[in-house]
Amino acid sequence: MDYGAGWRTSSDVHQTSPEKCERFCHECRDDPSWLCYHHPFFCNAEYREQYYQEVEELKQRFNTNLEDLAMKSKMRYHANPTKSVKTLCKTSIDFIPSNSDEMDGFIDLSINELL
Repeated sequence: MDYGAGWRTSSDVHQTSPEKCERFCHECRDDPSWLCYHHPFFCNAEYREQYYQEVEELKQRFNTNLEDLAMKSKMRYHANPTKSVKTLCKTSIDFIPSNSDEMDGFIDLSINELL
C-alpha cells in the first residue's frame, strides 16, 4: 500500500527529506547547506497498516464522514500552534488554561466534544 511521498520507516529515517519542512526548517529554506530530516514516519509497515485499519473502523463506527465531524466540532486543531494560540485560543486543542475558570471551561468543552 502506498502512503504517499515523504513517509519513512525506521529503516530509512536517516535520509534527508527532499523538501524542507514548514514546521521546523522554514527559516532555512533558502540555505542550500541546510538539510532537513523532518518527515512523517511509522516504525514499520505492520504498524502503518494497523493504524489505517483503525481509522477505517472508526469511520464505520461513527457512520459519518470525518470532515463532517470536524465541521461540527467547536474545538480546533492547529498544526503548528504558536504561544498565542496555546494561551489565547480557548477552543484550540492545545489551549493551556491559566486559571481555574479557564480550566473548567476547557474541561467542559472537551467533554462536550467527546459526547
